[in-house]
Amino acid sequence: MVDTGVRTEIARLRATKTTVPDLDARPLDAKPLDVRGRFQNLRERLFAPLEPLLKDKTTLYVVPDGFLFAVPFSLLPDADGGLLEDRYTIRMLTSPDALIAIHAREKLDTTGAMLLAGGIEYGQPGPMPLPGTKIEIEAIAKLARGRGAPVEMLSGRSVSESTLRETIGKVRIAHLATHGFYHDSTASGLDTLWQSGIVLSGAGDSRFPLRDDGDGYLYAFELMDWDLSGLDLLVLSACETGRGDESFVSGLRGLPTALGIAGARRALLTLWPVADEGTANFTVRFYEHLADGLTYSDALRQTRRDARDGKIAGARDSSVWAAFVLFEG
Repeated sequence: MVDTGVRTEIARLRATKTTVPDLDARPLDAKPLDVRGRFQNLRERLFAPLEPLLKDKTTLYVVPDGFLFAVPFSLLPDADGGLLEDRYTIRMLTSPDALIAIHAREKLDTTGAMLLAGGIEYGQPGPMPLPGTKIEIEAIAKLARGRGAPVEMLSGRSVSESTLRETIGKVRIAHLATHGFYHDSTASGLDTLWQSGIVLSGAGDSRFPLRDDGDGYLYAFELMDWDLSGLDLLVLSACETGRGDESFVSGLRGLPTALGIAGARRALLTLWPVADEGTANFTVRFYEHLADGLTYSDALRQTRRDARDGKIAGARDSSVWAAFVLFEG
């Protein structure tokens, strides 16, 4: 199904640097990066045979397998020259069983509690600071408080694994803005669940995969033992949180797998490195649409449209807006 052109394009997107020039400085009539041609063959193989069955449909439920987890379905072209997502709401499911539960609690609980973590202070030496993440969570907190929702904010050196685990069970939405990491397990021989995760307070430059609440690294292997069943939404606003290795068991082994085992109803993740500013502005607009009453999947779809239309600073390029995927189930 997935040909060389698709794999090449995804590899190019994964190689995108996390800090990019101001993409919105380009003229408004400038053409975006031409990625549709790369995905044309995949669209024809996956969806063209189904066209007679899709004429009157508005929603597509996709249960990917293997490398299809890595495909940004929001970039697949439609037969009329637009994007497939312009025609359908595309919902990504981690398993067929997810259809049973995903239609419950599909909209923002306007008074539900939120946990926001960003502006994290890493170790010295340690990962590069992300100043945009503090602005990101402050903007989201303002929106939440404006509708009367309780907000728990963590930043600086207070974003520890133990604190997160204790707090996350008391909220409906958790938004963690930080670094994410993923390493292919082929070279090291380590399980991918020890090769993917997110970075917390005090993290240093070197790490060894083990269960340690104080090392500043929250691995997928650790996260899958958490209870995330009370969350309506988990947002990991970080690089490559949607990646994993192909697996014969569940199609993918990585953070998405761990979150599913932990009971997360839905998680907004990224398929490749994303720019700090563009990510912050993109996620804030996403919450604005949720506050307006859109479902989680429709809010993401509309946020992508806003980015494509140049309405979100730093997010107009597909290397930003197409990176975000809402995995449900």
